[in-house]
This record gives sequence, structure tokens and C-alpha cells, in this order.
Amino acid sequence: MAAPPAMNIKCIGFCGADDSVDARLLASISQRYPWVEWGVLFRDDKEGQPRFASSSWVEDLALVNKNKNMLLAAHLCSKQAEDLIAGDTKFLKSLIEMGFSRFQLNATKANNFDTSVLGSDKATKLRQTAAAHPDVEFIVQRNEETRPLW
Repeated sequence: MAAPPAMNIKCIGFCGADDSVDARLLASISQRYPWVEWGVLFRDDKEGQPRFASSSWVEDLALVNKNKNMLLAAHLCSKQAEDLIAGDTKFLKSLIEMGFSRFQLNATKANNFDTSVLGSDKATKLRQTAAAHPDVEFIVQRNEETRPLW
């Protein structure tokens, strides 16, 4: 039996960075291990709770990452996901300016997203948004709830 093809891992992600950890510690870890990606969950109704960073913490993270040396991923839930899928890129652009380079769209009921709005029109808007921002990566949770997007 032939060996499976080699896998190249781009990064290892740790999701749930929040106010309980000093952003400078994350920067220190990133300096030593540049392949570590920090995932920050954005959900308006849980902001500041465990695993969901507050706005002030995210602003501090941006200051710490002013040289854009850290790998940062935004996991967009709830209103932030709804806005993005509707074509509103204001929040997206602010996160790109802060150094976020990967965006995960968590468009599921578990993430307080109204999946009844999903359809081909939303998929088209999402593709247009991704095409307009070629320097960042977009991913979607792939499951039955998000099927209309893929």
C-alpha cells in the first residue's frame, strides 16, 4: 500500500483568545512560534465573556501587533457574520487594518446566526467580498446549515 501524500501545515490555530490573557504574551509566543495563529471569536451578544474578546482587548491586540507579525484569524458569528454575508464590510475592513488575515464565517444557529437568510444571493455577495479582498483568506464552516453558501 502506498503512503499517503505528505501534508503541509501552514499554521496551528488556537481559537478563543480573550481578555483573560495578555496580548503581549500571545505576541511573545508568536515571536518564538511564527506558525501559531490566534483565533478571536466575534459575537456581539457574548462580547467580553470567556472565549469572546472585548472591543478594548481587540484594540490592545492591534496595538501589540502594530508590525503585523502575529497570525490573527477572526471567527465571525452572529451580527458580524450577518453583516459580512449581507455585503457590509466595515467591520471586516477594520479587522484587516488591525492585522487579521483570515476570516471564518460561522453562519450557524449555534453561533446565533439566522440561517433562513442564506441563499444564492448571499453566496454571491460573499464571493464578491472575498474577491474584493484578495490579500486575506475566507473560510466557511461546511455543514448542512451552510450548504447554500457552497
